[in-house]
Amino acid sequence: MEIIPAIDLLDNQVVRLYKGNYNQKKVYYNEPIEVIQFFKDAGIKRVHIVDLNAARDGNTSINRRSIEKIINHKEFLKLEIGGGIREEKIIKEYLELGFDYLILGTIAVKKPEFVEDIIKKYPVDKFIIGVDAKNEEVKVSGWEEDTKLSIFDFFKTIENWGIKQIIFTDISKDGTLEGPNISLLKKILKQTNLNIISSGGISSEKDILDLYNLKDNKLIGVIIGKAFYENKIDLKKLTRLII
Repeated sequence: MEIIPAIDLLDNQVVRLYKGNYNQKKVYYNEPIEVIQFFKDAGIKRVHIVDLNAARDGNTSINRRSIEKIINHKEFLKLEIGGGIREEKIIKEYLELGFDYLILGTIAVKKPEFVEDIIKKYPVDKFIIGVDAKNEEVKVSGWEEDTKLSIFDFFKTIENWGIKQIIFTDISKDGTLEGPNISLLKKILKQTNLNIISSGGISSEKDILDLYNLKDNKLIGVIIGKAFYENKIDLKKLTRLII
């Protein structure tokens, strides 16, 4: 299980939202490169980036300066990015920039035919589906729109596409430091063959060890956000514990 710290970009700043609410943000870094360097020094191998501006309104230009800086400093890091990837033009640009994985969220729900077309043109292992949910229902558009789509029905669609990885975010836990939804994760792991990266609610090293101790080889990673930025966890210690 891999430790994957998150960088959420809003207006070129590193922020965290509370339960996905854009009106409840906290700024942690004005310069994203500072936190990228910290991750590299801590032994992190993979970083999760979210373009919050693009997630909300599809505008991928606002944070482009910061995104290009991050790419130029990636070195050995694997980078994944999500938020507003709703056109083939953006997919082509991000792959050419050097991103290892692209996260498709809203577009995968609203226009599944787009995903079906894209995976015919580009390597399927470059894509991750972001499944954001509340009460087992998929949410889209920066978590602000309901879909009435069950996560379990959506998982079957993703499996049929041949995409192997998903990032599952429990919105009710995200940014709360209340711990991950272990019971729901257990249910998901039993009902899908997808490789799962858990996101939302991590508050301590114990939470991460609780996930690690599930010992399910389909749980391949955990995304850490607010717990890192609020100094609740020691990344260097975690990278030694979780191999």
